[in-house]
Amino acid sequence: MSPSQEDGNDVLLVVRQLTSRVRRHHKAVFLFRFWRQAMDEGNAVISAALFSFLATELPVEAARRAPYNFSALSNDQCVERFRFTKVQIVELVTLFGLEGIRTRERTAATGAEGLCILLYKLAVPVRWVDLKEAFGRDSSGLSNIFLHMLTLLDDKYAKLLYFNDSYVVQNLQAYADAVFDAGGLLQNVWAFIDGTVRGICRPRPRHTKRDGKFMSQKSVYNGHKRKHALTYQTLTTPDGLIAHLYGPFPGRNHDSKLFKDSKISERIRNDSRFQQYMIYGDQAYGNDDVLTSPYAGEVENLSREQRQEYESCTCFSGVVIRTGDQLLDSSRFQTTSSSWDSTSWTYVSCWCLLDKLYYLYTGWQHYQRLLRASSSKPKRLYEH
Repeated sequence: MSPSQEDGNDVLLVVRQLTSRVRRHHKAVFLFRFWRQAMDEGNAVISAALFSFLATELPVEAARRAPYNFSALSNDQCVERFRFTKVQIVELVTLFGLEGIRTRERTAATGAEGLCILLYKLAVPVRWVDLKEAFGRDSSGLSNIFLHMLTLLDDKYAKLLYFNDSYVVQNLQAYADAVFDAGGLLQNVWAFIDGTVRGICRPRPRHTKRDGKFMSQKSVYNGHKRKHALTYQTLTTPDGLIAHLYGPFPGRNHDSKLFKDSKISERIRNDSRFQQYMIYGDQAYGNDDVLTSPYAGEVENLSREQRQEYESCTCFSGVVIRTGDQLLDSSRFQTTSSSWDSTSWTYVSCWCLLDKLYYLYTGWQHYQRLLRASSSKPKRLYEH
């Protein structure tokens, strides 16, 4: 080792001893204070060592952030990244009233930038580090804007997720005709209901904010899925829209309990416009004047030809129900929350709201895909 390298190691050793318990951002200030003190005391060795270190220390360069240029994006890039066209994003900014965004951490952004960050994060499961170059912000700024957008949309528009009957009533007959034309036996089924289970991390016991009940890990454990989870219930129409979202509930709750607590059946029963129409669900829901479901144990008694006819008739129903079950696993908008708190519902509510807008913009394209899927050869549910 050369003498210059030995001197450099000695300087680093002195610096480390002086700044052993000092934060990295305060190290230069402390060294400058020690250097002035060594100069006043006439300690030439320490002052020379600190001066050589401070002289070679590179100054911190101020990072300048380039503003996000939404106008430079093409229409294809917007569809690929955000699932909406450029014109649709501008229209959503106007409808949501997102003229300017300022988070509680005082992070400022335009409405288009905030909506793009929200759409990108929900559509593509990426890390914040991967979005630095795309939006020109650090991870903390992106996270602040994303959480602010979730809270903003949830506070203003979460009420629209609870059964918007004004839109459904206009298409009741069209929904019933679509189910029957796809091979359904019933001519009055307009929607399909089912529950979905979303796994979460193992939670700690706590009191819920809704009713103050004590919730333990056992209360959110789903024995069927064998994991801790939250349950949601969706009411899906044949065109792919989630007409009603209810939840979350602890994972131990059955689908019938969610259906009863949501009181959606009472609302439909008291509305005269729904008297001739039914909701289709699985065997767990039973049969009444609002909901119909297949009878358990009847398929095993059918012949081979009758089973094939039964499978072809229920194929479309299974496709639509699975579409509603894929609420949190959709390829269009992905959620990343796995905790047992209000953030989980905020993720889901914003996802469902944006998913509704996506289907409203794309029209009946998803309905046509369902018809093609139902008209194809049905998958055998039973082996003969």
